[in-house]
Amino acid sequence: MSSVLGKLRAMMSSVIPIPGAYNNVMTQTASPYLARFFEYLNQCAGKEIAIGILLQKFNGFARDHILVSRHYRLGAGYLQLRFLAMQGLNSFYAALTENYAILEGNRFVPGTFYTDFNIPE
Repeated sequence: MSSVLGKLRAMMSSVIPIPGAYNNVMTQTASPYLARFFEYLNQCAGKEIAIGILLQKFNGFARDHILVSRHYRLGAGYLQLRFLAMQGLNSFYAALTENYAILEGNRFVPGTFYTDFNIPE
């Protein structure tokens, strides 16, 4: 989580001097100023999902094996953060402070998550 917040902080530092940009990232859905942040979260999710798939494939672990499922949950958490950030940073920060967004140990994995990424059982 610290890497996500560090990336966001660095991006916000470059956005704040631009007139109107701060309000844009806080309130606008899918702010163009946050495009690199959205891509970063996508890359993090993709990496975790790929690790889970590799662990399954090469070690023969089941999808619900602790070493595999933690990567899938972490990947789902990154996607959840991306969806929240795309609603505007007001929504993103509110979710973080209310503890709605949890990365490792995330128990929320959408029903279509495994089929969306072609993850075997």
